[in-house]
Amino acid sequence: MKLTLSSPTQLLRIPKYWLLAIGAGLMAIHLSLVWQSNLPELQGNCFVFWAAAVSLVWRNRDDLEFKSSIVASLVGFGLIAIALLRIHLLPDLGLFLRLFPLVTGLGLALLASGFKNLRAYWREFTTFVLLALPPTALAFFEISPITARFTTVLLWLSGYEVQRQGVYLTLSTGASIEVYHGCSGIVVILQVLKYVGLAFLLFPSNWLQRIVIPIVGIAIAFLTNAVRVAILAVLSAPGNDEAFTYWHDGNGSLVFSMLAVSIVGGICYYWLLRDEEPAVEEQEEW
Repeated sequence: MKLTLSSPTQLLRIPKYWLLAIGAGLMAIHLSLVWQSNLPELQGNCFVFWAAAVSLVWRNRDDLEFKSSIVASLVGFGLIAIALLRIHLLPDLGLFLRLFPLVTGLGLALLASGFKNLRAYWREFTTFVLLALPPTALAFFEISPITARFTTVLLWLSGYEVQRQGVYLTLSTGASIEVYHGCSGIVVILQVLKYVGLAFLLFPSNWLQRIVIPIVGIAIAFLTNAVRVAILAVLSAPGNDEAFTYWHDGNGSLVFSMLAVSIVGGICYYWLLRDEEPAVEEQEEW
């Protein structure tokens, strides 16, 4: 691509390969910072959501208009510069680390296409909004009592004698556990809904799929978390401190979240992708 200098606006038009280099650099910086953080949930999500955003841009590359303006380019440079300075001067592992892709992605879109064509990137922006949602985004939903009741049923079906008082479960073995908000399953539900939303952004869906898949995803997330709480209740007996810590705070706490996401991902694959393949084949034959 040859850069012409016939007008001030064209001076600020960056070739596509420069936009690609800037985007790759921003992605590398963010992934490096996330990898150094102590946020396992964000670490697992970042690679997937960045890959999804890149895939969406690549898919729509022929429909994008690279027409920016002086104001849009300056604002875009400003957003990227502020984000980089914020990370460099005040490094943290909190909310801004989650917002970094959204802020820099908006800046990059302004550099590429200006204000008028931002709508073309709505899927990419939505992807980064989903990534930015913290685990506490649904904290206003309190489902601990429901989780405690369902876990009681699971333990009873498994042959354990269990008594429940509110969110407190007590087994005949002397084990006891409190189902507080963090163990209620709301975090797993949010994680699953993030990936469901990502699937809807990547693949076409009808109204039935957009209703059924989120409901099924919530049910699967709730069920898998209830199984985890039942295991923790059993392991809370004296003498099982290491096993309890592993399944409560260690890597074991991520297993059921990954399991729920994998199951829902399989459902999306067999329902969304399988519906898309015949349509693609028909277009190719035509």
